[in-house]
Amino acid sequence: MFSQQYLSELRLVFNANWEIVMHVTIVAVHVKPEHVDEFIRETEKNHKASIQETGNCRFDILQSDADPSKFALYEAYVDADAAARHKETAHYIAWRETVADWMAAPRQGMPFTGLFPKVTVDEPA
Repeated sequence: MFSQQYLSELRLVFNANWEIVMHVTIVAVHVKPEHVDEFIRETEKNHKASIQETGNCRFDILQSDADPSKFALYEAYVDADAAARHKETAHYIAWRETVADWMAAPRQGMPFTGLFPKVTVDEPA
């Protein structure tokens, strides 16, 4: 299915059944109501650049139906190193600095291990 070289270049993390284990962070964000539109605009820029990063699996932006000033950022990477590299990118740093004063409360990231969907690869020979 995938060559061993390709998999080693991605530096994927596998469980005992050769399933890819994703590193996921869900970031809770509460924005000052007067900055919601600006936040959405700037976050879309960060999203578009983030999904181009090596090691990114998903980068979803969710807005609360009950309170439009609350958001969840679902960030899935192939491993913790790829997630850490995201925080060193120019687009993330620009986003973080731009939106900092718009926060109604500090952002809160919660790390998770992605269980499903499962992506299974053939064991290298």
